[in-house]
Amino acid sequence: MAFVQLPTIPPYGTVAVDADKVFAIVPDLPVDNVQNAVLLFDGNRTITVLKTPDEVANLLGPNFRKLQALSTDQSRIFMYINRSMVRLIRPHDTVPGAVHIFSVDRQLAAIGDVQTVTAMLS
Repeated sequence: MAFVQLPTIPPYGTVAVDADKVFAIVPDLPVDNVQNAVLLFDGNRTITVLKTPDEVANLLGPNFRKLQALSTDQSRIFMYINRSMVRLIRPHDTVPGAVHIFSVDRQLAAIGDVQTVTAMLS
């Protein structure tokens, strides 16, 4: 367990997060000017931190791998997935060339086939 302190939005100031328990780091919207990151934990718990996704991934460690998220508006959005929390990677139900990545209680969609995404997370 490695706690990392990160600056966050008021009223919290600074939070300490267990890097091993963060499933994903995604950009805070709108993505055209990403300044903040949102940390996704299992369940519906999230926290916005005042650092870019790249900065947060660097602080949280080597288990975080950068993937292109599947976006409904076709924009290029990148996210970081904690490979140690991935339970299943399977083809997307309706989008060719995309996959669903599952943790215990959360799923995200990424661009790529199962073999490619698995290699990126290995």
